[in-house]
Amino acid sequence: MNRLVGKWIATVMCAVMLVLQAVPVGAARAAEGELPFELDAPTGVKAELQGSSSDPNACLISYTKNSSMAEWLAKDDKTRKEALKKLGYTELSVFAQIDWAIDSASDWKYSGKWDNNTGRAAVDDAHPDEYVLGDWAYVNMSCTKEATDTALILRNMGNPTSERDAHWNDGKNGAYSVGWKSVLKTSQYTVVNSQAKIDFTNHTLFVRVRYGVALKKEGETKTTYVFSDWSSLSAYGKDADHVEYHLSEYFGAPVVSNPRYKGKVNGHGPFVVLTVTVTQSVADAVAKVTEAGGYVQIVTQGRLKDEGEWVDLVGGELEIKNGDAEWDLSAAELPKHKIGHGTEVELRSQYYIVYAGNEYESAFSAVATLVVDENTMVIPVPDEDITPTPTPRPTPIPSWMLSGKNAEEKSECDLCGMCPVQPLGICLFIWMGGFVVLLILFAIIKHTIKNIGSRKRPGRKG
Repeated sequence: MNRLVGKWIATVMCAVMLVLQAVPVGAARAAEGELPFELDAPTGVKAELQGSSSDPNACLISYTKNSSMAEWLAKDDKTRKEALKKLGYTELSVFAQIDWAIDSASDWKYSGKWDNNTGRAAVDDAHPDEYVLGDWAYVNMSCTKEATDTALILRNMGNPTSERDAHWNDGKNGAYSVGWKSVLKTSQYTVVNSQAKIDFTNHTLFVRVRYGVALKKEGETKTTYVFSDWSSLSAYGKDADHVEYHLSEYFGAPVVSNPRYKGKVNGHGPFVVLTVTVTQSVADAVAKVTEAGGYVQIVTQGRLKDEGEWVDLVGGELEIKNGDAEWDLSAAELPKHKIGHGTEVELRSQYYIVYAGNEYESAFSAVATLVVDENTMVIPVPDEDITPTPTPRPTPIPSWMLSGKNAEEKSECDLCGMCPVQPLGICLFIWMGGFVVLLILFAIIKHTIKNIGSRKRPGRKG
């Protein structure tokens, strides 16, 4: 029942979403202060193969910035310096970071090092065994004043047949670095003419991009970094047009926690409230499915502990977002065991995905146990059974009447929107029209009476 209701509602929602399209979100999050432009996630991310004899796997990645960022980058140095000074900065630079994965959208190359933009910088002597990123980490791609930027990735892989090749192998090349050998699986490439070649007819490249801003405050030497959200996913290769590929890896199991008992509300329930936590990778996957006309919802199942079978619970939220959602527990009740004080209920959740007419289910979350007692109660249970009844739709009433204003207080006419409101709330033009009609009628009547009088014969004189 839960899924049938969800499908019906979501079908309507998806029709609207197809028109609106999903737009990646990302507001300026400058923890260190205000930015002179909007720090939105890149849009229009696209991946295209640009392979050559020297770089057979090279892919061109294009991504588009918002107008405020492009306008800022187009300003001359003097204008930018003056604007930065007002914001308390001495330096500000914008760059892009391109993250990628092959065959699985959960195998991203991102790590915490990207947040400091360390890239392939050398480590200090105090940490000689700490590895830094290799040539596969695209953490500092330049941004131009143009709306769209491009960058080549999957280049400079080196020679897989050489144990000394610094690009392919891990090793100390000025600093410990991670080579291509450690980020590619052997099943993802074949060695052709001493080069690692990825066959995109059998493999899929997933890409996402975000913007970073490097800031220096006046009087400080430390660089601070702030980032946009990641863009929606883009893909190239075997399954680029099929989001359902590895859906279980896109989503994983939902993260739900903190079960609370809500009791009955208006005669319905009892309800359980769960806190839902959505990771960025799940949000990206939901956006991708939504853009393609599908939808995702969280389905929660319940059962009495040590009794009964798992059953779908009615409720939840069609929109996948962080926060609380509630489900009706009554489906888990048994004829001889109603849910009440002391009852233990087991709960588990999974993502239910509809895409291209097909249905997919993620793995289940860990089982959570709700013990119904005063510690898990969030609201008292009403004694009476109150079932709300729909009210008939009322006749629309002008807003000025709802606000308590009379005709004299209303400033504009609801009919023409031009004249001041006249007595009895009737439009001035209606009053004028009525007056003109009365004048015409009066003239006609007067003329008729005059004509009748002129036709009378004069009386005989006696």
